[in-house]
Amino acid sequence: MAFDKIKQPPWLPSKPEKKKRPYVNKEEVKKLHGNRCKICNKTESEVGRLEMAHFRAVSRGGTQIFPLCPNHHVKYDNGLLDNTELKKLNLTRKEYERYRPKKTKPKTKSRKKKTPNPFDVSLPKTKFPLF
Repeated sequence: MAFDKIKQPPWLPSKPEKKKRPYVNKEEVKKLHGNRCKICNKTESEVGRLEMAHFRAVSRGGTQIFPLCPNHHVKYDNGLLDNTELKKLNLTRKEYERYRPKKTKPKTKSRKKKTPNPFDVSLPKTKFPLF
Protein backbone atom coordinates (compact mmCIF):
# COMPACT_ATOMS: atom_id res chain seq x y z
CA MET A 1 0.00 0.00 0.00
CA ALA A 2 1.48 3.33 -1.02
CA PHE A 3 1.44 6.06 1.61
CA ASP A 4 1.11 8.86 -0.94
CA LYS A 5 -2.29 7.50 -2.03
CA ILE A 6 -3.80 7.53 1.47
CA LYS A 7 -6.53 10.16 1.79
CA GLN A 8 -6.23 12.67 4.59
CA PRO A 9 -9.02 12.38 7.19
CA PRO A 10 -11.62 15.15 6.82
CA TRP A 11 -11.20 16.36 10.42
CA LEU A 12 -7.53 17.30 9.83
CA PRO A 13 -6.79 20.66 8.22
CA SER A 14 -5.62 20.39 4.64
CA LYS A 15 -2.02 21.20 3.76
CA PRO A 16 -1.58 24.38 1.74
CA GLU A 17 -0.25 23.74 -1.74
CA LYS A 18 3.32 24.83 -2.29
CA LYS A 19 3.75 27.59 -4.88
CA LYS A 20 5.75 26.54 -7.89
CA ARG A 21 8.48 28.85 -9.10
CA PRO A 22 8.23 29.88 -12.73
CA TYR A 23 10.88 28.34 -14.95
CA VAL A 24 13.66 30.73 -15.95
CA ASN A 25 16.36 29.83 -18.43
CA LYS A 26 19.47 30.94 -16.55
CA GLU A 27 21.66 30.77 -19.63
CA GLU A 28 19.36 33.25 -21.37
CA VAL A 29 19.57 35.62 -18.40
CA LYS A 30 23.38 35.39 -18.42
CA LYS A 31 23.42 36.07 -22.15
CA LEU A 32 21.08 39.06 -21.68
CA HIS A 33 23.57 40.57 -19.21
CA GLY A 34 26.62 39.72 -21.33
CA ASN A 35 27.80 36.80 -19.13
CA ARG A 36 29.03 39.33 -16.55
CA CYS A 37 28.45 40.10 -12.90
CA LYS A 38 25.99 42.98 -12.76
CA ILE A 39 28.08 44.78 -10.09
CA CYS A 40 31.80 44.22 -10.81
CA ASN A 41 31.32 43.54 -14.54
CA LYS A 42 33.69 40.53 -14.44
CA THR A 43 33.03 37.73 -16.89
CA GLU A 44 32.06 34.22 -15.90
CA SER A 45 35.51 32.93 -16.91
CA GLU A 46 37.18 35.50 -14.60
CA VAL A 47 35.16 34.61 -11.49
CA GLY A 48 34.66 30.88 -12.13
CA ARG A 49 30.86 30.92 -12.27
CA LEU A 50 27.95 33.31 -12.12
CA GLU A 51 25.11 32.79 -9.68
CA MET A 52 21.54 33.93 -10.17
CA ALA A 53 20.32 36.38 -7.54
CA HIS A 54 16.75 37.59 -7.08
CA PHE A 55 16.11 41.35 -6.96
CA ARG A 56 13.39 40.62 -4.45
CA ALA A 57 13.99 37.56 -2.28
CA VAL A 58 11.93 34.46 -3.04
CA SER A 59 10.68 34.58 0.56
CA ARG A 60 9.17 37.97 -0.33
CA GLY A 61 7.67 36.81 -3.63
CA GLY A 62 10.51 37.72 -5.98
CA THR A 63 10.90 36.16 -9.41
CA GLN A 64 13.18 38.55 -11.34
CA ILE A 65 16.80 37.32 -11.45
CA PHE A 66 20.16 38.69 -12.52
CA PRO A 67 23.73 37.30 -12.59
CA LEU A 68 26.22 38.01 -9.80
CA CYS A 69 29.65 36.62 -8.99
CA PRO A 70 29.72 34.51 -5.78
CA ASN A 71 31.33 37.34 -3.74
CA HIS A 72 28.69 39.91 -4.64
CA HIS A 73 25.86 37.39 -4.26
CA VAL A 74 26.84 36.75 -0.64
CA LYS A 75 27.20 40.49 -0.02
CA TYR A 76 23.81 41.12 -1.66
CA ASP A 77 21.99 38.51 0.43
CA ASN A 78 23.62 39.65 3.69
CA GLY A 79 22.92 43.36 3.17
CA LEU A 80 26.57 44.35 2.80
CA LEU A 81 26.44 46.24 -0.51
CA ASP A 82 27.44 49.90 -0.41
CA ASN A 83 25.61 52.70 -2.21
CA THR A 84 27.83 52.63 -5.33
CA GLU A 85 27.16 48.91 -5.78
CA LEU A 86 23.43 49.47 -5.26
CA LYS A 87 23.49 52.22 -7.88
CA LYS A 88 24.80 49.70 -10.44
CA LEU A 89 21.71 47.59 -9.69
CA ASN A 90 19.43 50.67 -9.93
CA LEU A 91 18.32 50.19 -6.32
CA THR A 92 18.00 52.67 -3.49
CA ARG A 93 19.01 51.73 0.05
CA LYS A 94 15.33 51.73 1.09
CA GLU A 95 14.31 49.37 -1.75
CA TYR A 96 17.28 47.13 -1.01
CA GLU A 97 16.26 46.73 2.63
CA ARG A 98 12.71 45.91 1.56
CA TYR A 99 13.82 43.33 -1.03
CA ARG A 100 16.38 41.46 1.05
CA PRO A 101 15.58 37.97 2.44
CA LYS A 102 13.60 37.82 5.66
CA LYS A 103 15.81 37.75 8.69
CA THR A 104 16.05 34.41 10.42
CA LYS A 105 17.17 33.65 13.93
CA PRO A 106 20.80 32.58 14.12
CA LYS A 107 21.28 28.91 14.83
CA THR A 108 22.66 28.16 18.25
CA LYS A 109 24.88 25.22 18.92
CA SER A 110 23.28 22.67 21.19
CA ARG A 111 25.29 21.85 24.25
CA LYS A 112 25.15 18.10 24.03
CA LYS A 113 27.63 16.16 26.04
CA LYS A 114 30.14 14.44 23.86
CA THR A 115 29.69 10.70 24.07
CA PRO A 116 32.93 8.91 24.78
CA ASN A 117 34.34 6.75 22.04
CA PRO A 118 34.55 3.15 23.32
CA PHE A 119 37.59 2.56 21.13
CA ASP A 120 39.62 5.38 22.66
CA VAL A 121 41.89 3.56 25.06
CA SER A 122 44.72 5.33 26.76
CA LEU A 123 47.74 3.15 27.30
CA PRO A 124 49.91 3.56 30.36
CA LYS A 125 53.17 5.37 29.70
CA THR A 126 56.27 3.30 30.14
CA LYS A 127 59.94 4.18 30.46
CA PHE A 128 60.91 2.12 27.44
CA PRO A 129 59.27 1.94 24.03
CA LEU A 130 56.92 -0.98 23.42
CA PHE A 131 57.87 -1.35 19.76
